Amino acid sequence: METTTVFTEIGHAQEVRRMIVNTATRIIETDGQEALSMRGLASQIDLSAASIYKYFDGKEEILDAVRQRALKRLQQSFAVTERLNGNPLEAVRTACRTLLDFAIEEPSLYMLIYERSDHRRPDYKKIFNTFHFRYMQEKLRKARRAGLLNLPTGFNEEMLVMQLWTCIHGCVILRQSLMAGEPIFKQVSDHMLDTMLDNLENPQDQWSVPRGAAVE
Repeated sequence: METTTVFTEIGHAQEVRRMIVNTATRIIETDGQEALSMRGLASQIDLSAASIYKYFDGKEEILDAVRQRALKRLQQSFAVTERLNGNPLEAVRTACRTLLDFAIEEPSLYMLIYERSDHRRPDYKKIFNTFHFRYMQEKLRKARRAGLLNLPTGFNEEMLVMQLWTCIHGCVILRQSLMAGEPIFKQVSDHMLDTMLDNLENPQDQWSVPRGAAVE
């Protein structure tokens, strides 16, 4: 087989894979990841369901491709915040808002990153190894080294990022389950996030975890 033919076939395969991921992304954005099926996907791109398996092993691999694309979009948004912020704590504040805004603008893609369609427990080690969590941890380390952040003994930057994300994720779930379309959601979520972020400079009380507390 000539080299030109090989490159042509590779290019065609890449184009088909891109088309499959584009279509899957649109389905997920519109109706959520539960709406994605191999048969429904095939019908929208004029392929047979069997043909899709030439390019992806199955639905989970397609979901992962969409997930990686969503993470890349989020990473690009963080790159913009990096250019806008010199103070590491302000960078964390902006990063938290960027993540919350992404969840509001792209709720289905956000849930694809953090929730499994089969409702099994997500791999949180992978979640907290993604770019945006590593980014916030590094900014918090810089803030601590610069004397801008005071953490209680035994409390580290990773735990702080987990609590920040817990706040953000709670806001997202609240919006989706109880306050979808409610104008007051922005006021509630902004206040909650601002309260937590305002305590970054002196968070001993805000972030400390009670140890050995007696149970009533």
